Amino acid sequence: MELFGINLTAGRETYVVGDVISGEVIIQSSKDEVIEDLVVSICGIAHVEWKKCFTKYQETESYYNVKKTLIDVTSARKERKLSRRVPWVKYFELDVPEDTFPPNFYSDHGYIRNDVTVTLKLKGGKEHVTSRPFKIIDVTSLATHFEDSQRSCSQVSSFRSSTQSWTRIRLPAHILPCEGDSSVVKIGFECSPGYCKDEIDLIQRIDYRVNEVNVFTKYSVINCNGTRRQSGGDVTWTELIVPKKQLPIIHHCRLISVRYYLKKSPIKSDKFSWLPLSWQRGPEILIINSLHR
Repeated sequence: MELFGINLTAGRETYVVGDVISGEVIIQSSKDEVIEDLVVSICGIAHVEWKKCFTKYQETESYYNVKKTLIDVTSARKERKLSRRVPWVKYFELDVPEDTFPPNFYSDHGYIRNDVTVTLKLKGGKEHVTSRPFKIIDVTSLATHFEDSQRSCSQVSSFRSSTQSWTRIRLPAHILPCEGDSSVVKIGFECSPGYCKDEIDLIQRIDYRVNEVNVFTKYSVINCNGTRRQSGGDVTWTELIVPKKQLPIIHHCRLISVRYYLKKSPIKSDKFSWLPLSWQRGPEILIINSLHR
């Protein structure tokens, strides 16, 4: 195996509880091979070792383990094929569990750490394993600052330096067609009346890869054509009418992923809260060009 590694999106090494760990598995083989199984996992490991009467003891315990199968024998053969000396790349996403975790720790007597691990099984029984460490920190807010030249739903032309409050859940969203106009779509979701009464913007995040080491992220506000709200008891059904958007093409860069967030800006406040969207259907419908990873 000439190359078998993990690249985390934007080179991140630190995450918060409820965050999404994403990246790519990169494989390059010295000969033609066929993948039988490719599994990515994130796990927290606590290890301790000690001596007693000249005997060495050790104990290892996993306090969480999240796995996802990327390729198996049921996948299409063209997806499983590794061509000689041709890089093969597979994108992945995993959610950090909702829990309280100890910080990373290293000493002569043991360690506590978090790893992203990829296990590759090839036809014929050969197995390869690679890992990459990361950190989980316990924070409720992170600072951010970026600008955007587009206009938002609330006619704001740029972001200001602010406190970005990260939620630990994803909001299920539905993409609905607009009758008589194929250039726009409706994004519908349910939220609490208190959340929906404030100004809401739709944020598009695009991750690009420059090379095997460098990744950059572009944020932009999608200009909404209108907002509709319908209250019903404890929840409010909200629809954002947005145009389908052309993905910007960056020369010599490869598209990794496209994600969407709701940004709530309370009136008379500089604090923004962010809510990642999960889709009942893929977000590709929001993009004029088909998205291929």
